[in-house]
Amino acid sequence: MKLENDFIDHLSPQTKHYRFFGGVNHVSDKVLKAFCDVDGQNSKAFVATERINGEEVEIGVCRYVVTQNPDIHEMAVTITLIIRRKVQSKALKILPWKIG
Repeated sequence: MKLENDFIDHLSPQTKHYRFFGGVNHVSDKVLKAFCDVDGQNSKAFVATERINGEEVEIGVCRYVVTQNPDIHEMAVTITLIIRRKVQSKALKILPWKIG
């Protein structure tokens, strides 16, 4: 849970706003536990990590959850600002190739 907690704590205020639909500085232990306890059927999570200065750091996560209403599912993708800048930079370089 520490990896996920550190990831959320280091997200930009704008990313936290988009991910949590409002101003959130820190998530509660209950929310953190819900994020980390996935069952593989009703909830799934794919976490991307990178080794930075010898330490494993979460750089992105994708979550899928079936809500109490079986017709409604939630999906969220969150990546750190540093990685977003790298991806956007590469995507802009690749874009003319894809449409050309």
